[in-house]
Amino acid sequence: MNGLKKQRNKNSPLTEYVYDFLNKRIIEGTFVNGELPTESKLVDELKVSKTTVRLAEARLIAENKIVKLQGKGTFVKGYTATGTVKRNIYVIANPHFRIGKLEYWDAVYDGIINALDYDRFALKLIIPPEDSRRQHEFMLQEQITSDNSSIIFLGEFPALTGYVAERRESLPMVRVGIPGPELIAGVSSDCEIEMLIAVKYLYSLGHRRIAFIGGFENDAGTKIKIRVLNDFAAAHSCTIPPAYIINTDYASFEAHLNAADRLMTLPERPTAVICINDQVAQTVCAGIKRTGFSIPDDVSVIGCDATSAQKNDPVLTTVDTHPAMIGKRALELAGTPGDKFWLLSERISPVLLIGKSTAPVRPEKEV
Repeated sequence: MNGLKKQRNKNSPLTEYVYDFLNKRIIEGTFVNGELPTESKLVDELKVSKTTVRLAEARLIAENKIVKLQGKGTFVKGYTATGTVKRNIYVIANPHFRIGKLEYWDAVYDGIINALDYDRFALKLIIPPEDSRRQHEFMLQEQITSDNSSIIFLGEFPALTGYVAERRESLPMVRVGIPGPELIAGVSSDCEIEMLIAVKYLYSLGHRRIAFIGGFENDAGTKIKIRVLNDFAAAHSCTIPPAYIINTDYASFEAHLNAADRLMTLPERPTAVICINDQVAQTVCAGIKRTGFSIPDDVSVIGCDATSAQKNDPVLTTVDTHPAMIGKRALELAGTPGDKFWLLSERISPVLLIGKSTAPVRPEKEV
């Protein structure tokens, strides 16, 4: 270190000198365990003021090269005194998560897990209370700080809008799902395109009586898909009767069976049914069969998300929304936050996967 002091260019600003000194050693990897000398030691060794050291370190922090950890010291990004400094990734999930009721979110989470670099990230799954009135207090108790942490929200959490707004510029947050009012980063499939793909395919097979089984009435994705279906029908001189639109609880298998019963017992039943996701489509297929109709001879069924199409009999035609890819991309965004991170928004393009649950409409079935 003394030799380097002799080589110092006295005409250079002192802050630049300290910055160059530290940056060179960061690049060379010469700091033991990634730990920088203390501020006092740098002052003594380099014969500069504390202010000069702080200014140089502030520049390195802004360049994402070092991080200060309270009570521990200053480290090269990616290390602590005992090894790797891992970014904490907090995944906030629905209370029904991982109990077999919401396979889409399971697939997204699997995408996160499979892409996780355990040398760089520490993952913690957090499931807030189902009672939305308790969710804000619950998150405050988790004490998630902006110091080397990021949050991935799996879906909508309206009760946490205030929590998000207070932290969006300091704590990197990513929302998986349809963009909401919160100004945070997001990654999702394109919900409108998902529905348009399904409707256009059924229309090409000759179907005009197309029903839709969605989620809750106030669910953003359900609203979008109903609008797309009605707009398409209007543009092609078709009418979607109100009875063809059924809202259900995503997690209620009984509700999905009842929806199938209602559709199949209508005086003029639909010849095709689009379901909000594959899991709902599976149960709807069982419900249709229970009423004595055949798939796809009597009724075509399309799912969405491609999480369980292969499990169905017959194999579902579905719209692949790439949930695992979405999970991986959410992790990438959360793991490398940059300037104005909250403005990022990405959509993954869905694609049609044709299975055995759809077929051209039988002419005699149309009226």
